[in-house]
Amino acid sequence: MSVMNKKPIRLALIAISAIFTGVAVCFPDIFGPIEWVSIAPAIAVLISLCRCGAKLRHIYLYGLLYFEIYFAVCFHFFAYLYPLDFTGINNFNSVLVVITAIFGLSLLQAIGSAFIFLAIGGLYRLGTFDKHPALFMVAIPSLFTVSEYLQTFGWWGV
Repeated sequence: MSVMNKKPIRLALIAISAIFTGVAVCFPDIFGPIEWVSIAPAIAVLISLCRCGAKLRHIYLYGLLYFEIYFAVCFHFFAYLYPLDFTGINNFNSVLVVITAIFGLSLLQAIGSAFIFLAIGGLYRLGTFDKHPALFMVAIPSLFTVSEYLQTFGWWGV
């Protein structure tokens, strides 16, 4: 059995990749260069899932996990709002509001962004990357860019 076929290893790689990518985006002056390689473990998991014939819903769920962690790291700044004294709510409720802001908004963003993984999985299943291998190198960054751009529209853009 291949190492990538073990679920705990795939989950760990997705989490590590998302954390490092989020840190690189939040602190580009210090950690910016690691963004070039931080997405590689997530891509490796995605390729592994596609090659082993994983169901599209599983591929989507891995994407959902990746983007939930990534956006939670990016939205760490909500923690600086604590204790929310300016709103008049107590400390316990302040903690709940901050946690909901970080993880709730992250989930909202992740639901849409996870379609990147689904799109790559669908293109892989169609054999698009077998026919045009160079397209794989263009498809992933293009889908990431389009997803980030679409998030700037509407009330959900942060």
